[in-house]
Amino acid sequence: NILDNLNINASPSDNERAAVRIDGNNNTIRNSVIWSDETYALRIYGTSNTTLENSILNSTWGADIKYDDNVGGITNLTNVTFNKSDVVFGSGSTGRIYVNWYLDVNVTNVNYEAVEGANVTAWDVFDNEVFSELTNSSGEIARKTLLEYTQNSTDTTYYTPCLLYTSPSPRDLSTSRMPSSA
Repeated sequence: NILDNLNINASPSDNERAAVRIDGNNNTIRNSVIWSDETYALRIYGTSNTTLENSILNSTWGADIKYDDNVGGITNLTNVTFNKSDVVFGSGSTGRIYVNWYLDVNVTNVNYEAVEGANVTAWDVFDNEVFSELTNSSGEIARKTLLEYTQNSTDTTYYTPCLLYTSPSPRDLSTSRMPSSA
C-alpha cells in the first residue's frame, strides 16, 4: 500500500487512539502531515514493515510513534519530522525504527567552481565507510540517505555524526562533519 500527500488531523474513534494505524506489511506513506491533539500520530498495531518519507508526525496528546504490546517489524523514517522523545514501545514489542536523512553534496574549489572527479567519502561514528563516490561535471554526487540512529524498546544506537572527506586536492577542497542532532 502506498499513501501519498495525506493531510490528517485526527480525533479518536472507537478508542483506537491513532491518527494512522498500521496493521499489515509493506506500507509506504509519503509527503504527508499526520497531526493530532487527541491520539497517537502513528500507531503500529500489528507486525509490519512500514516506510515514511518526507512527512511530519505530531501528536500533542501522546506519542508521535507507538508500537503496541508484543508487536514487531521495522519502521523506516526518511526525512520525517517528529519528536524523538515521543516514541513508545509497548511491553514485549520487538519493533525497531530507523531514522534517516538526505545528504546532498556539491564540491567546489576555492573559486566556487564545480570540481569534477573529486572523491567524496563518508564514514559513520563506528569508522565504517558509508559511501565513496566521484563527483560529476557539476561537482555533485547522487543524493545519499544516511542513517542517523536506530531505536527499539531498550536501546538507541546513533550512527552520526558522519565524517565527510573529499580528495584529491585537500588544499582546494574542504573536509566537513555532518552535525549530530542528538
